[in-house]
Amino acid sequence: MEAPLVLIVLFLTCGTVAILSMYFKSKEKQMMIERGLAPDEMVKLYTKNHDFQSRNHFILLKLGVIAVTIGVFLGLGFLASWMFEDSEEFLAATIVIGVGIGFIAAHYAGTNEEKKKKEIN
Repeated sequence: MEAPLVLIVLFLTCGTVAILSMYFKSKEKQMMIERGLAPDEMVKLYTKNHDFQSRNHFILLKLGVIAVTIGVFLGLGFLASWMFEDSEEFLAATIVIGVGIGFIAAHYAGTNEEKKKKEIN
């Protein structure tokens, strides 16, 4: 009985986000036209402001390192809570430690790759 309700809410939420995204994008274009921007200036603004990869070249590397470390430490936490049956604090501690180590490793991985890229250029 609850599964169809969850699907309906999920569908309505996704639809609302999509419709609002299209609405705000058209509103933004309309405001640019009202200010008198030429079409090529609008294209230049969109490519400059919406090019996420140009601001942070190694975001996927960083997210991958974080995801792997969270997964490893989550597995270690489940293993520790399984081995020492009544201690669930191992799970919480390993998740927090895993997230911290993941962010630190991602930072160093990103800076190393940025240094390599600067040496090449």
